[in-house]
Order: sequence, then structure tokens, then C-alpha cells
Amino acid sequence: MLAVVDLTPEIAWTEPALELPVALDEPVVQGFVAVDDHRLSELWLVIDAGGGAIDRRSIAHPEGPSHPGVVRLSAVELDARPGDTISYWIEASDLDDVSGPNVGRSETRVLRVASASTERAEALADLEGARDAGLDALADRLELPVTLPPSAEPTAEGAPDEAARARHRATSASSTAFAERLAALGREPLEGFDAGVVDPSVLAAMARRLGRALADEARAYGPRLGPEAARRASDESLVTMLEDQTLFLDDLLARARIDDAASIARELDALRREMTSLLAELRRTDSPEARAALLAALRRAQARAAELAQRIAAMGNDVPSEFLNTDALPQRETQDALRAMQDAIENDDLDAAERALADLERQIEAMAGALSGAEGELADARFGPRERAMAEAMDALAGLETEQRGLAERSEGLRRDAAERALRARDALDAIPEDALGPYDREMLDRVRQRLTDVEDTLRAGDLGEARRMAAEAHADATGLARDLELSALMFAGRDGQVADAARNAQRASQSTRELSERLEDVLPRLGEHLADEERQQLRGDAPRQTATNEAAQRLAEAFRAEPDGQPLSPESADAVDEARTAMD
Repeated sequence: MLAVVDLTPEIAWTEPALELPVALDEPVVQGFVAVDDHRLSELWLVIDAGGGAIDRRSIAHPEGPSHPGVVRLSAVELDARPGDTISYWIEASDLDDVSGPNVGRSETRVLRVASASTERAEALADLEGARDAGLDALADRLELPVTLPPSAEPTAEGAPDEAARARHRATSASSTAFAERLAALGREPLEGFDAGVVDPSVLAAMARRLGRALADEARAYGPRLGPEAARRASDESLVTMLEDQTLFLDDLLARARIDDAASIARELDALRREMTSLLAELRRTDSPEARAALLAALRRAQARAAELAQRIAAMGNDVPSEFLNTDALPQRETQDALRAMQDAIENDDLDAAERALADLERQIEAMAGALSGAEGELADARFGPRERAMAEAMDALAGLETEQRGLAERSEGLRRDAAERALRARDALDAIPEDALGPYDREMLDRVRQRLTDVEDTLRAGDLGEARRMAAEAHADATGLARDLELSALMFAGRDGQVADAARNAQRASQSTRELSERLEDVLPRLGEHLADEERQQLRGDAPRQTATNEAAQRLAEAFRAEPDGQPLSPESADAVDEARTAMD
């Protein structure tokens, strides 16, 4: 009689592993299939969320040798936090009752919960990719210079032209790829970084400028090849532009890496403060819940410290040593303090844990101070003119806001008066008995009411020009309605004089809308004959101030478009100032 070996169940995932972090509330569905040579007994989903305890969930009791299935995970249901790492796998047992059930295990998969840190990591990768694309484009042009074959050297007919076109195809492809990278970065803010570190509107402006230069170069390679001198000048201009833009991106990447590391250091310090509070709670209660919460916070701090070490290691290639000596950062000391704390908690030595926390605080402060100093030195050395120009522009913007606010407050009383006149016109319209009107007159009445509603809406929005236009239309329609009703009243007054009453109220509405229209003409300001002397003098005095404010806004927009270091300061801010100028006109 031969003994038959009962093999261990095998489990294989049928879905690809997740490569990118997932949102905290994003459901994760992963398929699998479990197989046994005889019969499966039970399947479990096993989860290690980093809290110290393993969560083992029974998910199936198959009745045969094979079982396909899916598992569903949600980080938020596991009490995970942004930045946490969750490991999970499938286990399956069979019905071997001789040597005991055999238990098979799938490959372990890891779920990373998205956080500000993972968003910054993706943004840094995009920024680095753009910088490298710029270097590739620059290298192509330097390695393939524009040259003329010696005039004395015999060449096949058309060969020089074809060589020039081939060279242009090669160099324009990499330059265009770089421009596309810049444009992609400029479409929206880089996740995790504010505009003070990486301004996407600057990157978008760089892409547009490079695109225009490439289009100019392409015209020299049209159906008829342009003169070599023009092609050489175009290429030299593009080489200079690529050098400037690539150096700018390199400095930008260095600054972003330091800012990223400083952000992780701040997250680590927040966890230190949380652990200090939890340690005090453990001293007070000595409960398993407090101990588990402290250990969970410690594991998160260890993960942040490891993440910080990885980011600092990446700085070596992008942050010049003149600004930051990464070897001098207390990385090892930080990790040693966290290990000492873990040992102290496991040994129930809370005094030692408190000393480890104090040591951790000192190391984090030293780390944060070094990173902050490096960022300041880099910003001053590489972005000094840009920072000073931005500071001056922001000061000018603050002054412009103050002046415009003063002008707006002075005209607010006139705007309120216009709104009151619109209300009086509406009251006159509401007093018209609609049953005394014919279909055409009702339609005209509704039109006047709608125009008054438009006036009120645009006044609230501050769009005085549109309010003036709507008021003029309301006055024209109200005047037409009053005239028609007066004619009707002469021929037939209607029951109890309703048509005559309607005519009188329509005339009141016409008068109110006329006054409203004239008032709005004055508010813009357009000096007319319907203002009191004091108000007219106020508006005359405001006109030069408004003109000066508009001119200051124009200068401010130009300042935001200035190029203190070869790249525009803030195109997005310049566009916003232009929009404000349009609203002021």
C-alpha cells in the first residue's frame, strides 16, 4: 500500500499588485484563487495594519479543491492614517487529518495609504523628470551642432539639406518632449507644495516660451530650408533658453527636496508630541489600550523617520553640499532614540521612555534647524532676485488693495441709493393690477420686473456696468408700458378705474427706473446733472485716484511678469491683477 502525500494548498493573486498609494477611504478589491490537491477546508484574510495585533478573518469554507474569490479592504475601516502601510495575505487550510491540516499562504501584498508625503514624492518625481528631459534636450543640441560642410568638399545634391533636416528632427523631438513636461507641470499646483516653493504658472509660462521658440525654429525648416545663419541663431537661442530653464528647474528641485524633508520632520515632531501625551496617559492608567496606542504612534514615527532618511539620501544628487551637508544631519541619532523608546516600552520602563522622547525632541530640533537654514541659504543664493521682486510686488499689491478698498467704500453709499431706487420701481410695478392688463402688457410688465431683478443681482455682484445696462433697458420697457396704459385709460378706464390706476403706477415705475438709470450713470462715475454738489465733487475727486489706481495695477501686473532670474515672476498673479483692472474700469 502506497502512502499518498497531501500537498499544501496554494494561493495565487489574480489581480496585479497596487503600485500607487490609495486614498484613505478608497476601497481596494483584489482577486485570488486557492487550489488544493484534495479539498480545501477554510480560507482567511490576514491583515497586519501595524498596530501590533494581527487581524485574521475567515472568508470562506470551500467544498471542493478550488476556490476563486475576492478580498475587500478599506484603510479607513482598519483605523489607518495617511502614510500608514498595511500588509495582507491569504491563508488556506486543507482537510488532511493524518499529519494535521496543511496551511498555505499567498504572497504578502502591501497597501500604502496616500498622504501629503506620498503626494510630494510624486510631485518631486515629476519635477525631476522635467529637469532630466531638459538635460536630454540640451545634450542633443550640444552633441549635434549646426554646421556647414566645407564648401570645397564635394557632396551629393541635396545631402546638406537632408542632414540639416535630420538634425532638426532629432533635436526638436527632445525639446518638444521637454516643453510638454513643463506644460503638464504648469496645468495645476504640484501636490504638497505651495506656490511659494513651486509656482505652476511660472512653469506654464516657461513651456509657452519654449513652444514659441520651437515654432520659430520650425519655420526655418519648412518646404524651403532657411539660411544657415538664421538656423544657427535660432539654435543658439534655444540652447541658451534650455540652459536657463534646466538650471532653474535644478534649483527648484533642490528647494522642493529640502521643503519636503522639512515637512516630514514636522510630521515626525507632531508624532513625538502625540507620543508624549500617550506616555502620560499610560503612566496614569497603565491600560492595554494606552500601551497599544503608544506603540502604534511609535511605529508611525519609525516609518516617518525611515521615510525622512530616504528623502535625505535622495538630496545628495540634487542639493549642493554648500547648502546642506546631509552626512551631518542627525538621522542615525533620531532612529536610535526611537529604538530606545521601543525597548523602554517593551521593558515597561516609562522613565527611560521619557528620556528617549526628550532625546528625540533634541534630534528633531537639530534636523529641522539644519533644513530650515539650508532652505534659506539656497533661496537667497539661487532665488534672491526673485524673492526680492516678489516681496516688492506683494507690498505694491497690499497698497493697491488698500486704495481700491477706500474707493469702493466711498461709492458704496451711491450703490445703496441705486438699490433703493430699484426697490421703489419694483413697488410701483407690484401695485399694477395684472387683471387690468392685456397679454402684451403683461409680457412687458414681466420683462421690466426681470430687468430690475438683473439690476439688483449685478449691484450685489459689484458689476456696475452691467447694472447700468439693465437699468436702461428696464426704463425703456417701463416707459413703453406706461405709454400704452395711458392710451388704454383714455379709451377705456376699466372696471373701477383699474386701467387708469395701472397707468399711474406704470408712470411711477418709469420715473423710478429713469432715476435709477441716471444714478448708475453717476456711480461709474459718469458725472451728470442728477447729483448733489457734494456728491459730484466727491466723484470728481475720486476720478484721479481711480485713474492712478488703475495705472498702479498695470505696473503691478508688469512686475509680476518681470523676469528677475530669466523666468517670469508669477504669470498667474499677473493675470489676476489684469482681471481686477478690467473690473475696475
